[in-house]
Amino acid sequence: MPRRTKPTKTKVPPKGAQTEVAKTIGELCSYYDVTRNTITSHWLKDKSFPGKAAPEGKRNGYFPIRQIDEWLLNRERLRTQGPPSKAAAKAADRLGVANSKQADNDDSDKARKLRAEMQLAEIKVNERRRILVDRDVVRGEILRQHSIMRQTFLQLPHMLADVLPVDLDPAIKADFVRRSEVVVDKACNSFLEALEKA
Repeated sequence: MPRRTKPTKTKVPPKGAQTEVAKTIGELCSYYDVTRNTITSHWLKDKSFPGKAAPEGKRNGYFPIRQIDEWLLNRERLRTQGPPSKAAAKAADRLGVANSKQADNDDSDKARKLRAEMQLAEIKVNERRRILVDRDVVRGEILRQHSIMRQTFLQLPHMLADVLPVDLDPAIKADFVRRSEVVVDKACNSFLEALEKA
């Protein structure tokens, strides 16, 4: 006969509170994409860390995700050099979602500062992941590719003229090449105009 387990009592959290809690170090590792060593050797040894590991012989600890998110962001603010950690970026993402409702109600200086710091952390993470690129770098690469493409397309009319019948009047061949080059030029110029508008 299978063993029955007692149902666990759950406390009703206050209205509007975030209730997400990790119970194990493994769950915490997956939330923040960090190693077990980071949590046990660094986070848990920091007296300001809001989570508690399971007592000896027990299975579950208590790791409140929202408080850990805030702790990570505060810790990140104290760091002055280097890119933000993956865990801090995840915390900023989660708090960005969690704080957007609160920010609508509380538009204080503190809330605006927190939003700005989260946006800055997100930008730093995106720069580190090379998601954000300087506009001039992108534009320069597009112009370089455009130049290569244009040179390739301008060879087409001459290549096509070579396969035209041999007995065709040379003036007609030259007119064909000229008109084809005009079409290629128009297409390339319209692409450059669209790039300028972007």
